[in-house]
Amino acid sequence: MKLYLIARVETAEQSAEYKSFREINKKRREGSHNAIKTKRDKLLHRVASWTIYIPRQNLTDAIQDAISSYNDRRVDRSDDGFLNDFATINSGKGFLYRITVNFLRHRCSPYERRLTEIAGKVGTKEAYILLNQNIFKKIAELYPELNGECDIQLKEKIRRHNEAGNIPLQQAPSGQTGVADFT
Repeated sequence: MKLYLIARVETAEQSAEYKSFREINKKRREGSHNAIKTKRDKLLHRVASWTIYIPRQNLTDAIQDAISSYNDRRVDRSDDGFLNDFATINSGKGFLYRITVNFLRHRCSPYERRLTEIAGKVGTKEAYILLNQNIFKKIAELYPELNGECDIQLKEKIRRHNEAGNIPLQQAPSGQTGVADFT
């Protein structure tokens, strides 16, 4: 570790050479910042423009499909230490709505494919939230009974996003918001 006398550092900072370096570096930093902002905005515009298609069916049928999907996964994961608590049509309403929203998002929407399209790009974390907002909004439009569960899941995603120390969410450049305006 190199240590410098404060008086020498202050003297160096007053030199023309240092001031010139700082000015050149400032322009680079601004250029970098602008490039990042442009890439982020482009990604968010792209995500906001995606059409979210989810096939509409009777809510009871969607719940039945979600139960089957959930139970199939439970059997597959029983060796991993998960209990074999199977879902039935008599399971609690909140639980059934939760697994139905999850089923519609993961199995009936372009969610998984779209996640791979945004992965590793500048603005991925904000695009992830925007994608979820749009999918939850579509689910709530098709199944109004699931609107409350969509709100709960979206709030939880945003809470985890913020707890992870990420930058505060900003509204998409298009002004589009999801099920509720959490940005």
